Amino acid sequence: MKKLIGVLAILSCAIPSVYAIDSNAKNQSLLPLKRMTVGPYDNFQATVDENEKFLYYTRSENLSSQIMRLDLSTGLTQSITPRDADARTPALSPDGKVLAINYFKNDAKGDICLLRDEEIECITKKGVVDHSPVWLGNSRLAYISSDDSGRQSQLMVYDMGKKSSEALFKGELYAPDLSPDGKTLVFKGKRNELVLYDLGARKINRTLNVELPGLTGPSRFSADGKYLYFAQYMLDSNRDLTIDGRDAAAIYRYDISNSNVAAPIQITSLDQNCSFPYPSKQFLYMTCAFEGALDIYRGPLSGTVPQTWVQTDLDEAHMVARSYSDRILFLNHIHNRFFQLSDGEYEERVMQNFVYANEILPAKFYLDSILNRSPGRADLKAFSILFDAYSRWEVLPQKKNLGAFAEFIRTKRQELSKLPKSPETALTDAYLDHFANQSSAAEKKLPALRLEDDLSLYLSARLARLVFKERYPKFLVDNVLKVDATEQNRLYYLSLWLAELKPGKDPTAEVNALKPLLKEPMTDLLQNEITLHQITKIQDIEQKILKKQAVVALVEKYKTNYFALRLLINRSIVVLYQGKKSRDMADIVSLWISYIKRDSKEYPYAIEAMRQNFVDLAYQFMNAKTDDKKFAVGSFYDSIRTSDDLESHYQFVTLNQANWNEFIKSYRTMISQGLIAQETWAFIHVIRDTILSGKKLEADDYAEAAVKIEGISDTHLGTGMKYLLLGYLYHKQLQFTYEGFKYDKSLAEKTHKAYLFAMDGALQNDRIQASALQNLAILHLEIRNYTLASEFLQQRHTIAYTSAEEEQTMAWLKAKAMYLSNRSADAYETLRIALSKNPQPVEPFHEKAAFYAWNAGNFEAAESHFKQLPAASLTNAVRLGYGYTLFMQNRGPELLATLDPLLNSIPPNTDIKKADAPALTVQPLKQRFLALGLIAQSKTIDGNRKAKALEERLALFETIKSHAKMLHFQAENLSDQKIKELQDLVQIRLMQGDQGKASKVLADSLTEADAHGKEYGYLSNTLISALKNAWMLSVNVPLNKEQNANLANKVDQEFFTQKAFSPLVTQKWAEMKLIQAVYFDKNFEKGSSDLFKTSAMESLKVEKPDIYSLVSRYRDEVQKDVAVK
Repeated sequence: MKKLIGVLAILSCAIPSVYAIDSNAKNQSLLPLKRMTVGPYDNFQATVDENEKFLYYTRSENLSSQIMRLDLSTGLTQSITPRDADARTPALSPDGKVLAINYFKNDAKGDICLLRDEEIECITKKGVVDHSPVWLGNSRLAYISSDDSGRQSQLMVYDMGKKSSEALFKGELYAPDLSPDGKTLVFKGKRNELVLYDLGARKINRTLNVELPGLTGPSRFSADGKYLYFAQYMLDSNRDLTIDGRDAAAIYRYDISNSNVAAPIQITSLDQNCSFPYPSKQFLYMTCAFEGALDIYRGPLSGTVPQTWVQTDLDEAHMVARSYSDRILFLNHIHNRFFQLSDGEYEERVMQNFVYANEILPAKFYLDSILNRSPGRADLKAFSILFDAYSRWEVLPQKKNLGAFAEFIRTKRQELSKLPKSPETALTDAYLDHFANQSSAAEKKLPALRLEDDLSLYLSARLARLVFKERYPKFLVDNVLKVDATEQNRLYYLSLWLAELKPGKDPTAEVNALKPLLKEPMTDLLQNEITLHQITKIQDIEQKILKKQAVVALVEKYKTNYFALRLLINRSIVVLYQGKKSRDMADIVSLWISYIKRDSKEYPYAIEAMRQNFVDLAYQFMNAKTDDKKFAVGSFYDSIRTSDDLESHYQFVTLNQANWNEFIKSYRTMISQGLIAQETWAFIHVIRDTILSGKKLEADDYAEAAVKIEGISDTHLGTGMKYLLLGYLYHKQLQFTYEGFKYDKSLAEKTHKAYLFAMDGALQNDRIQASALQNLAILHLEIRNYTLASEFLQQRHTIAYTSAEEEQTMAWLKAKAMYLSNRSADAYETLRIALSKNPQPVEPFHEKAAFYAWNAGNFEAAESHFKQLPAASLTNAVRLGYGYTLFMQNRGPELLATLDPLLNSIPPNTDIKKADAPALTVQPLKQRFLALGLIAQSKTIDGNRKAKALEERLALFETIKSHAKMLHFQAENLSDQKIKELQDLVQIRLMQGDQGKASKVLADSLTEADAHGKEYGYLSNTLISALKNAWMLSVNVPLNKEQNANLANKVDQEFFTQKAFSPLVTQKWAEMKLIQAVYFDKNFEKGSSDLFKTSAMESLKVEKPDIYSLVSRYRDEVQKDVAVK
């Protein structure tokens, strides 16, 4: 099928994109992390050399782990450990000359080994768990040696000069690291503690207790020795009721230069899920998993929160944060850097944010800490019971022991009964009802509760969502919205109520019923819902303007009320988007921006919302079937002026290329005004000179363009588009290097990484994601990484398609990749599904579906697709496939009816074509040869017809063999097949009663066997099988005894001249000798006895008794057969 996509395809999807905030606004948002490695495999445990030229890390690929080296200047990677053994945990000596690794080739428990110039030297003994290497200068290496449980460990130090190890410390320890001055070792001790060990005094001089939920991970000294960096695993991500190294983590930094510092500073968000910190002199390297697979990232040593932020910045950032993980990060800085919250206030607020994020285990940690400080708080004791039960109930579908959970609930009820009755105990009791599948009881209890504090209200609303379902909005009205809570909380619960309104339905009745129960600003926000609905329905322009003016008035009224304005704008965007009123939505977003200070933390969110709206509107215009298409250019231009977004630049230039000389003046003006960056100039000129050039370009043209795109900052909005274009430019260069199976592997890696970076830079942009995945699939199809190609196409299938044609093309490529990666059944299933959607034209899909089906062994399905093809589509190649399908179903008459037209169209004396590209050249004589083979081997075709087919095939063998390479055959296989078919013809001649012809053909087969032996060896399967078959045929066909004896002697001679007896060859030879004794020598007893006395059999008995036993059983079976006869 024709390939319908190019290397670069920017696609419009129905789902709106949500980009990351423009990281140019560094003082307004968190600092970004730079991705250093790309998947699709896991990359972790980073270390760098002193000059930061090379990054070493562990890669886990297909259940095997290797040590990789990334050249930070070129971006190229290479594996530096052999692929025949696992390796991990690289540690580079300070002088960069030796890499210590954990190596598993000689010891499944792991050895500590040294890697120098590709030579590996292991320094530990087998049978002990050795791990976590760390250098103590250039001549000494520390590591941990422990028992299988890991609880009995000792810190060992290996002296490279003495080549010996000594124990330095015994106890529970993990992941050591050395301070830059070489005096102090840090390691993880019992539970959550970091132990500082004085190497000179050989004693512990300080223990840092990490008062955080979860598990403390490996720690590292900063390059100046002032800080300790460590990962804290805090979330039960996999919901197994245990927080361990498989869960989400954040990086913390402990100031150990100041003994007065009591708590570490959190420097990454839990959303980023980072661990294994490695601070260099310039950057902090870490392993993060917030974009799917584990990869190495790099960020500032101080973390993602700008160091320039003061207390007011943090307060504002916390207020506008869009994730609870970010709020927890900001609270940590407010409390631990600026000391603006008491310990109790801090823990309570962090606990609540974990509850809001549905992370109950870390919330329970903080709740228990508060209870330790205030043991008399019965409300928290009730919630402690609730959190225990909630965390277990949440994973209940994974548990099989439901009886144990029921017993657990009974125990919790008993604990609850001992507490004084209160609204909190009643709420917990209602939850326990729900957990025990007694939701009706919970429904009765919930409305009777009188709750007022923030956490109780939230928990009651969450339970109501679970038990009331469609009656949930009524519960909010009756039990939550009326509560005299803070305005911020009342607005939050109003947002929950508004979210339950059905899109497109007139909300007037529901809004008017609720308004009398509330007060401003909520009543105004409710009225705004009616106004917004009217805007989506009104056609009259003047009436619509009046309604929009009402929204403007509300924005003006609440411009100083952050949370009211945020809900007002958010609902306006949601309702107008649902009503497909993008132009009206753009007006609202513009209004929002006009009321926001440019240096506020909210401003980047507003700008992004506006850019997103303009781009969404532009794509709507692009895909319109009306004259609205012309408005797409204007919408992309609005996005450019607002945000300098690279995707918008790309589409604006490609759609408007005819007006280049006019709009380039506008670009000069926007650059001079500071609306867009100077580097954008290079971006649009590369588009013009490559994508839109219209002339044939050379590899150097693409290379020159790539250098320009490489110079664009990763902080530029739309960096996904930057890397998509860069991947395209690398890809085009790569295609110039294709030569057979050869290609430039460095360029292939750069192309692969660029496309993955494109996905990284546009996580929520389905257009970029889809294009990058398609291009990755094409790349790996071209360089024959078929498994990867099919994986990328499978991911592509999870994103909406813009057209039926595009979906058909992706299905076609996906099926091809699956077939080429030995997944014929999956390939067939892919095209079967594609056929259910009636692709056009349909014939190629039926043809390929049939091909994949018969390759998968599903011959009935294959036949059903062949039958769908019109006669004009039954080419000779198709007839061969159809014929094979019928052959495998023993359908001889239909097989002849299918293949006879092929045979009639190709004369027997057809010449073989000369071809520069044999794989792409159809050879009719090969088709005839294969068709004759199917007829000759069919079990349901008349013997005379089979004999005729065999005779013609046998006559063609020499011609076919002399052109074997061009015809994609192996000469040895052809020789083998010819012998087999000669002996097949013997059987047919016997069935026809012509013993004379049968004898001649049998002799011919042994003549061919002799020739085969001369060329490929007399101990080949082919020759031994030919002799065995000939001797068994001798029951009915006279043998040329001299010919047979000579051939048997040649086999024996080659067998006994071997330097050593191969067990499998000995087995084949012995079985042949047993058949020879029965049918040729006609003296089984003597032949069998002599055989088992040979040195070969004696050797087999000692070295491979299992194979010797098989030969013995074979002898016994032959003996039984002789006795029967």
